[in-house]
Amino acid sequence: MVENEIAWLIFARARSKRLPNKCYLKIQGEVIIERLINQAVLAGIKKKDIFLCTSDDESCDKLSQIARDKDIDVFFGSEDFPIKRICSSYAIEKLEKYSNIVRICGDSPLYSFNLVKRAYSEYRIKFKDFFCITNIRKRNFPNGLSVELYSLKYLYEMLKLNTNLQEEEHMSELIKYSKMRVIDIITNKNLRDIFPKKLTMDTKEDYLFLCELLKSNIENDLKEIISNLEFL
Repeated sequence: MVENEIAWLIFARARSKRLPNKCYLKIQGEVIIERLINQAVLAGIKKKDIFLCTSDDESCDKLSQIARDKDIDVFFGSEDFPIKRICSSYAIEKLEKYSNIVRICGDSPLYSFNLVKRAYSEYRIKFKDFFCITNIRKRNFPNGLSVELYSLKYLYEMLKLNTNLQEEEHMSELIKYSKMRVIDIITNKNLRDIFPKKLTMDTKEDYLFLCELLKSNIENDLKEIISNLEFL
């Protein structure tokens, strides 16, 4: 993979409605952002290419400090409109050297960086020009393994032409406005038939479930299956 092709953006905040301060809850001794950063490094991603996108509310001060302690740069922005966090002059300056960005939900302790890397390697050979590579429309992967890889050029062009789109709740909503190609990830196996359909931490029940799940061999099972997937 060519240097500066991808910036990896972790979106997280503290004032979540269903489970406040979930970003500070520990799973196996780590908060999720620590797990994500460590997993990214294990997948061969350099820390300089990882960014935390968080709220400028003081409730996220500790979260941003955790990221900085791990040598991760931070983009601050709106509490309610996450897309605005990558629209600051600081974020634009830092991201201008990259061709693509990956949006990562900070609620996903089992997020697979290798899945994104494999999908990108497979599809960029077939399709040189695209707005997004994703699996969220086909829903053939559990929530928590969602892939959203965007062309930074086309993403910023869209947001510049229509600044109201910066107030969409989820970046994935932008897909329906794109006139450029959206590539749906399709594989020979539907992982929703193999693993729990939800691997994100939105509620206390989710947190307890994930804590128990991670005591099993699920991480190794996921890695093995993802490493052997065939992309169609």
